[in-house]
Amino acid sequence: MKGSFTFRMLLPLYLAMALVTFLPRYLPMAVLTRLRLPGWLERWLSFLPTAILAALAAQSLAVEGRAVRLRSDYALSALPTAFVAWRTRNLFWTVLTGVATMALLRAAGIGT
Repeated sequence: MKGSFTFRMLLPLYLAMALVTFLPRYLPMAVLTRLRLPGWLERWLSFLPTAILAALAAQSLAVEGRAVRLRSDYALSALPTAFVAWRTRNLFWTVLTGVATMALLRAAGIGT
């Protein structure tokens, strides 16, 4: 049958995709664990996870399609979720608060 793919044909593609996904994650870790970074660089790098999370949260709160608009349901859900994250520093309770708050808002007819 013309145009059908077999496992034998796709295996090199899957292996190449795995390699392209794995190497950019592994190589910096392998190199940086053997080096002693200056204290100022370690401090600077320690802020990256928080900055990345904040950027992702801000984007989901304020970007809808190509328009920048604060979504009220997301903002209302983010307030108690951020408070629980700050107070408990527990991922389970933070996620549970966000999901429960969003469910209550949707049940109240707020949001989509």
